Amino acid sequence: MFFRRKNIVEKSHRLLQEKESVTSEVIKNLSKEIQLLRETAERKDREAELRKQRRSKRNRKPLRDSFMFDDLLTMLKQMSSKEDKQNAAVCRDRVCLVFLFLTGIRVAELKELTIANLESYLDLQPIDIEIGKSNSPVKQQLVPSEESRNILRKYVGSDIDFLSKKCGNGSYLCALSREHLTRRINNQMREYGKKVGKELTSHSCRISYVTRYVEKFGIDVARQMVGHVNVSTTQNYSRSMLTPRQKAGLSNAVLSSVRQNGRANKVPVSTDMVSEILKKADN
Repeated sequence: MFFRRKNIVEKSHRLLQEKESVTSEVIKNLSKEIQLLRETAERKDREAELRKQRRSKRNRKPLRDSFMFDDLLTMLKQMSSKEDKQNAAVCRDRVCLVFLFLTGIRVAELKELTIANLESYLDLQPIDIEIGKSNSPVKQQLVPSEESRNILRKYVGSDIDFLSKKCGNGSYLCALSREHLTRRINNQMREYGKKVGKELTSHSCRISYVTRYVEKFGIDVARQMVGHVNVSTTQNYSRSMLTPRQKAGLSNAVLSSVRQNGRANKVPVSTDMVSEILKKADN
């Protein structure tokens, strides 16, 4: 009986010692993990602070200018020298430039188009594309207008025919990577921009597209046309600026409505009416 109790006590004592050693080991491991997490968090904070400092010292790029129709025509003339008429790369560059100007799409979206898509566009048939950034693309149709079809046919119709015969209408318009194509277009537009005193890149075509729609139909229509989620993004693209005389003309129209009705008219003013007010102000 005595020995049995003694064995039980010894066994209990051993179990307690084992539990204590296990507990101390667990606490030691936990303290190591906590220390590691603390060091990781401190390192991330230091890296974030360094990035913030680098951003504050970074030279901001100049605001890109809008790419106007006259700029497009001038660049097309410069890219169509006699020796380049049968050059597939030059034909592709000309088509890319005009299509970016007409549709306002990004270079990444342009890269997915085929020669057959361009031929469909010339036939006034819509093109299915995915627009937006790579993490959240949205399927949308590019529906050509007669005016955009006429411009495409007039200025680069022969280039599209040449590419179709040389490469086949099932081939992609641009076999280059997005980075290579963007760099190529940007280099050409920057070179032209230096001559005319503008800051131009491939994105200037998109800026021009947004500005045209803002001036003609307003900010919300422009937002939907380019597929922006937030109006604030579209506002960053717009280069539409009212002159002091135009602002005064619009102010007169609003105050006239207030004087006649006691308040500003809640019915939206038509685009034609706004255009007429701005024309009178300019005159």
